[in-house]
Amino acid sequence: MTTVRLFAAVCEAAGVDEVDAHAATLAQLEVELDERFGAEFARIRRQCSVMINGVRVEGDAQISAGVTVDLLPPFAGG
Repeated sequence: MTTVRLFAAVCEAAGVDEVDAHAATLAQLEVELDERFGAEFARIRRQCSVMINGVRVEGDAQISAGVTVDLLPPFAGG
């Protein structure tokens, strides 16, 4: 099982800040979460950076059981 932490707008769209998932790849995780949380979540999720155990990943990265995946929407600040 994988722990997925959701931040800011993606957290608001899901209504939770953390979920468990069973996907083996990033692409599978995206499908699993989009199906679980719907179109608005998917729209925001596509803008997110993804980190696995603190390391930014892209594409179809492998997800091992027991890792933590963070979905981070773009942040602005000043």
